[in-house]
Amino acid sequence: MQSGEVITLVVRDIERLRAALIADGRVPTITLPPIAVAPGEGRIALDIVLPPGYKVNDLAPSSVRWSIDGGITLPADADRSLAGMRFPLELSATFTAAGTLTAEIALIYCEATKPKVCLIEEVRLVAPFTVASHGAPVLALRYTLSFRP
Repeated sequence: MQSGEVITLVVRDIERLRAALIADGRVPTITLPPIAVAPGEGRIALDIVLPPGYKVNDLAPSSVRWSIDGGITLPADADRSLAGMRFPLELSATFTAAGTLTAEIALIYCEATKPKVCLIEEVRLVAPFTVASHGAPVLALRYTLSFRP
């Protein structure tokens, strides 16, 4: 700290490490309550609530990857970087049949005004859904980070 130097640790093959951590149960999996969505065109809304005074790092490799089991179609660019993201993230979607949508999230967030410390949060959100005429137009996935500064 006295020298004022910053050193970055480079981790190679991070995707294989992430897959191993998920398989090992080290990345928490949270199953959200089932939601009914309306058939046809709709939206996905991913809302991650950060602790007060924190923001997603603009330069770090935060990301979301989607897995689909069932009748939902997402845009081709749905898997994306979350670097510098302000939530919620909204994506267009088409709902045709019941299923499960999974979001694998890797988030690097820092203090907003004095980014001395950055933290990493990895989580897997599982959102079961049904398709019904009385359903909502939005499949909402909300996650609040548990870290309290």
